[in-house]
Amino acid sequence: MPSLTERIRSAIEEIKTTSINGCVTGSCMLDADFDTWDTPPDVDVFTYGELYMVDAVCQLRALGYEWGKDEERRSAEQEATKYEWLLQGKRNKSESLLQTLKLHRDGVCVNVSCRKYQRTVSDVIANFDMTIIMKGYDIRLGALVDYTGCYSDPHVAILNPLRKQDTDMWTIAKWVRQYDRVIKYWNRGFDTRPACRSYVEMIDEFLERGALWTSPQATEAYESFAAEFKEHKERMLLWLKDKEDC
Repeated sequence: MPSLTERIRSAIEEIKTTSINGCVTGSCMLDADFDTWDTPPDVDVFTYGELYMVDAVCQLRALGYEWGKDEERRSAEQEATKYEWLLQGKRNKSESLLQTLKLHRDGVCVNVSCRKYQRTVSDVIANFDMTIIMKGYDIRLGALVDYTGCYSDPHVAILNPLRKQDTDMWTIAKWVRQYDRVIKYWNRGFDTRPACRSYVEMIDEFLERGALWTSPQATEAYESFAAEFKEHKERMLLWLKDKEDC
């Protein structure tokens, strides 16, 4: 049986031949030996609208992909149900801008997502967290966009410079809640310490500035976020200390 890396590469090449209106992006596009990773990458397909998401799922199903992230029955039932909800126009409680359906074949999981208000592979990449995964292929255009070596060494992760970075607490919240990916990609062989240091710096600036608004609601929100950010910072500093000699 072909290796995991070979099967993922084959899946990507097959998806490139479809008429899906979207792109293939993320860690599956990297020049790496996925068989050495502790967790295998999924093939991420981002479509440019809900109707295109439905079409993408139909095309993958025609290629033999089955519901779910793997052979587990419950996973299949969950994804099939989510697809029915999509057809019925149902939304989850968070009204998330990102919807995802999982399908699998030959041990390869494909995530089909809909990014509202994004119409190009560049739009999708501009929302990623770290530079090391900023690579994608537009299926219909046949265009490859690769920013992985534009801002730093392709194996060194810095925060995506195309995304808003400031000390507003909502902005920081969006960033630091992705911190676990720092550990995930370190374990995959990437130097993610620069990204982690940036998270710490953002938190420090936020805490040093203090509450910007003084209403009771704003003060309560600040204190809640500050407590959360301090916990994140403590975890990050401990992780950085452990990796300082690597």
